[in-house]
This record gives sequence, C-alpha cells and structure tokens, in this order.
Amino acid sequence: MTELPRKFRIVITKEDIAKGERENPYSCAVALAIKRRFPGYRVDVDGRDVERWRVEIRMGRKSRFYAASERMEVFIERFDRGQPVKPSTFVVTLAT
Repeated sequence: MTELPRKFRIVITKEDIAKGERENPYSCAVALAIKRRFPGYRVDVDGRDVERWRVEIRMGRKSRFYAASERMEVFIERFDRGQPVKPSTFVVTLAT
C-alpha cells in the first residue's frame, strides 16, 4: 500500500463529478478522487458532526485525518446540494 503523506494534491475530474453520489461520504466526488490517488484505502469525507469538513483515510486499524481547505468545503457543499461544480484541484493537509 502507498504510505499516506502529510500533504497531497487531489484532482477531481468530470468523471468523479458524474459518478459521485451526493451526500455519500464514501462515494462523493472528493472521495472518488482520493480513492483513485490511494487505491485500497477507505475514504470518508465528513462534516456533519464537526465544525469543519474533514477527510479520513483508513487502512485496517490505521487512520489519518485531513483538514479540508475552505475552497474544498465550498466544493463539497455545492456538490452535496446538487449545484454545479467544475473539475478542481485541491491540496489536502494532515489535520493538527
């Protein structure tokens, strides 16, 4: 498996947007882009129970939490509401 870095870039494609499921933390456009970057890992994009959106990437018992940037949060919220979004690139950083 690929070692998870402290910071990485994801590219959300038109295909991620078309195949992504709104309000599904495991299959939204962001989750699909991260799964493509890190195959075999479980990805959870969640913001309902926390102040900010976060990304959890997990393999077995090992998890890492990443903070979503404000730009990425806007993308997630627009995507979940069914509003138009465009392919985008985001940098994701390990949460502190």
